[in-house]
Amino acid sequence: MKTFNKFGLACSLVIAALTFASTAQAGVIITVNDVAGDVVFDSSGSINLSGATSAGSYGSFGHGFISGGNNWYVAMGNGGTVDGYALTSFDGPFGTSTNYFSNPTSSVGDNFAIWGNSGVTEQLLISSNYVSGNAISSHMVFAGTTIAALTMTAGTYNYSLPNDNITLIIGGGNGQVPEPASLALIGLGLLGMARRNRA
Repeated sequence: MKTFNKFGLACSLVIAALTFASTAQAGVIITVNDVAGDVVFDSSGSINLSGATSAGSYGSFGHGFISGGNNWYVAMGNGGTVDGYALTSFDGPFGTSTNYFSNPTSSVGDNFAIWGNSGVTEQLLISSNYVSGNAISSHMVFAGTTIAALTMTAGTYNYSLPNDNITLIIGGGNGQVPEPASLALIGLGLLGMARRNRA
């Protein structure tokens, strides 16, 4: 009976890990880290736009960020036309300066941004041709500086749509939640330990 309980517990942990893995990958994670003398922004994930309210289209798309004030902004990608969607909740600014840091050393990938819009309609900006649920990946670098010099405050900030979330992680290492494969391996390890104890 004792062995069965350990085995059952291990199975429950595997199921819980896999369930968490499927939800942990929802939305987009933006990480900002000091890397070898540069500040590196990365975004990855996907966005579910169902239920999101359109906030209009914008013909130009500037790269960079504003950390403070009600016009806070993080934007990366190749540039160009984007569509806006109203955020339903948001943590707001992630630093102290209203300066627009608009000259990254490089910015590539999918157009993706979060924007305070001077407190009018805080929104997500995304490429006009984006299809809900498709993968998003962007990369932006400010060379020869630090997170502190760019007036950003380390921490985790959340910005939500009706059915998805954008998480901004500043100065948190790689900032990624565990990958589903890693969680599954942890669960399988626990399962193996339970089976070994049963023998």
